[in-house]
Amino acid sequence: MKRCPRCGETKAESDFYWRKSEDRIDSYCKACRSAKMRERRAADPVAMAARAREYRQNHRPAVRAATRRWEKAHPDEHRAAKRRRYHADVEHSRELQNAWRNSHPEVVIERNAQRREEIKAQGLYAWYRHGLTPAMRWELLARQNNRCAICERELTDSIHPCVDHDHATMKIRGILCKRCNLWLGITERRREAIDRYLDDTSQHLDPQPRRRYQKDQAAAFMAAAQTS
Repeated sequence: MKRCPRCGETKAESDFYWRKSEDRIDSYCKACRSAKMRERRAADPVAMAARAREYRQNHRPAVRAATRRWEKAHPDEHRAAKRRRYHADVEHSRELQNAWRNSHPEVVIERNAQRREEIKAQGLYAWYRHGLTPAMRWELLARQNNRCAICERELTDSIHPCVDHDHATMKIRGILCKRCNLWLGITERRREAIDRYLDDTSQHLDPQPRRRYQKDQAAAFMAAAQTS
């Protein structure tokens, strides 16, 4: 147990920071030490910010390790902090991202390959390749009542749902079964030839009527077969 001279309370040693440089327990408890630091930052924010930058530059490995430990212990707060930093200056954040990607091409390629393998394992590579987000995917399936947009068969994993898109505009039109997607692709590639073939009636032939035997001819044929 130890008594904090600032708040006058006697607390457990776990409520006090350990001062590594002096190899001893801090005089103030954690709550009082935090309050004192806030007061110092409010009194002279410029000097405190300069002092913090100097410490980070001189103790980069320790600061980085402490930051990683905090991020793992507080994942939700870490994500919220990253979103706040990103949206505070979106243009600057994008410039930093592009600069990092350009300076680490091997890492980017490895991450993209790993992401593709994960999506392939989930059976969602076709959606990912065409730029469909999960929300867009569920919207399309709900709009089509989970059925093929052409034959209206129920879309299940056994019939391999396919993303249908316009090859000219690259816009997504809907979800088809594998059979309809293949048929539509062939039809689109040969649309002019198919239309020309259907419109050309000059080569049509009239079918010949099938030969029909009369009753007497059939009877004569049967009688001749029996005598022979």
